[in-house]
Amino acid sequence: MRRFSSSIVASGRIASSSALVRTAVLGQGRLAATYATKKRNAETELHSYFEKEVELLDQDEEAKTQDQELQKRLDDWAKRFHFNVNMGATEIVATKKDAALNADVTVKIDPNIEEADNYGDEEDAEDEEGEEGEDAEEAEKAEGEEGDEGDEEEEEPEADGFGSVHFTVEVKKPEQTMLLYGVVSESAVTVTEVALQAADGTEKSAYDAQRLDDEGQEKFRLYLSSLGVNDSFVPAAYAAAHLHDEHAYHKWVKDVMAFTKQ
Repeated sequence: MRRFSSSIVASGRIASSSALVRTAVLGQGRLAATYATKKRNAETELHSYFEKEVELLDQDEEAKTQDQELQKRLDDWAKRFHFNVNMGATEIVATKKDAALNADVTVKIDPNIEEADNYGDEEDAEDEEGEEGEDAEEAEKAEGEEGDEGDEEEEEPEADGFGSVHFTVEVKKPEQTMLLYGVVSESAVTVTEVALQAADGTEKSAYDAQRLDDEGQEKFRLYLSSLGVNDSFVPAAYAAAHLHDEHAYHKWVKDVMAFTKQ
């Protein structure tokens, strides 16, 4: 039996171990390179998508025309009531000085359009439910008669597309400030809460304006109307919200495209 010296055996083991290490290192290197390529490809594809989106936005003449019409609505309202409008990062802000009230007036419009809510009188809603209950039997009879005549497809009413836009009106006088919180829903302006602040910004008092009687709510609506937050404010508020959303989306798309550029 052939025997090898311990030094030869040891050197063989070392050589074998070194080869395994080199193989493992090479394997890890190839794996890392593969992952790096996948990451670069993923970012390239993302960049390509947003690059095309920017081109589509730049070429969308119909959207540009719509934005111009919305901008005109907002500008007409601002010009009529002497507001300076600024598209902020999180809200639309309109400001003016009111000499008659010796106050600075600021209107802040929340750009997030929410699904329409019912801000009407609860009693009206209850009356409607009562009427629906009384007419239930007649409705069932009518359905039976229609069934005898034959099944006909009924056209569903088109959605009006309105949601609700929240706003805040700040009337700042030298000694104190009144904050009127409200919502624009379809063609109505509703005051939801009124708060008073001291000159240093601390809250003095606040109350749910919807708990007032009809006369009290109407007085606040007239007060807002005198400041320019009236029927003409409704289309302006929707226009401002839509424009803010469009501007925010365009900026975001371009920022993502720039970030993924290699």
